[in-house]
Amino acid sequence: MINVLSMDNISNRDVTAYYMDTIYKAAQEYGSANRFDFSCLPEKDSIVIVSTVIEALKLLCKGYKKVGIWIQGVLPEESYLKHQSKIRKKILEYIERLCLSRAVILFMVSKEMLRHYEKKYNLCLSDKTVIMPCFNTTIDPEAFDDSERYKKNIFTYVGSLAPWQCFTQTIELYSKLEQVLKNSELKIFTPDIEAAECICKEKIKNYSIEYVSNSKLQERLRHIKFGFILREDNVVNQVATPTKFSSYLANGVIPIFNKSIRSFDEESNEMEYVLRVERFDDVENVVNFCNKKIDLDQIQNEYRRLFDRYYCPNKYIRIIKSKFQELHLG
Repeated sequence: MINVLSMDNISNRDVTAYYMDTIYKAAQEYGSANRFDFSCLPEKDSIVIVSTVIEALKLLCKGYKKVGIWIQGVLPEESYLKHQSKIRKKILEYIERLCLSRAVILFMVSKEMLRHYEKKYNLCLSDKTVIMPCFNTTIDPEAFDDSERYKKNIFTYVGSLAPWQCFTQTIELYSKLEQVLKNSELKIFTPDIEAAECICKEKIKNYSIEYVSNSKLQERLRHIKFGFILREDNVVNQVATPTKFSSYLANGVIPIFNKSIRSFDEESNEMEYVLRVERFDDVENVVNFCNKKIDLDQIQNEYRRLFDRYYCPNKYIRIIKSKFQELHLG
């Protein structure tokens, strides 16, 4: 029996549910599968798969021996960016290394993440690791029907104001674009509405800020041309596969990103309808792309191919099922 943590009462459900559901579907195809939560734990001799190293530590401390972990981000480095605490970072590194070494199976979001952990902790993890990027949607053909959207310079920023998401740098870039492009507009979707307003009101003119559910967000994105995903070149971003890439692409939004997000940079290397910028102030590159004519059939076909090979749940269900078999789990 493979027991997969339920996301019903998890605060970041939108981020993790799709991934954990995919693992559960693979477990169902493999054999016997069950969902659980921490109020009703399965038998200690069974396999349990959780969504953080902290959850894994709790189970290891309770005596569970067969723990699997989905790892979305590098927790010690993220914590240090937020709190600037070396002690906190050291504690989290101890927990992380312990859980990685004891886990029977690992789910990571990029090859870069696997390389990071193997080098940092001098561990061999590849044999028990499945690589699957973060995504939570499928491509919507109707999003590519409106040719008028690509004639308007409407940009978006989706996400929190966490330090590694580079909201301030994004606003700085847009402020320069606003001075050059006619009728430009920035639509910001964030839970941090007040903080975003404080930053924007001093720097830009044509913008709106709101927070909407994931289902409503998909509808809003259908009317937007460009989506910002800019990051500093640090390990937190190098290993990441931001979910908003799939949200943008599924709805026909052209991502504006930089090479620090290594997995997507590699996957999109041959794509025409993505906008890779070299610097946070790369105005010229963006303006040139704004003048580019968009072929609706071409952009849809290009994005569909990416979903077929990279954002394909059925592909990862097969890969995870194969890893369960290889490791003789269950």
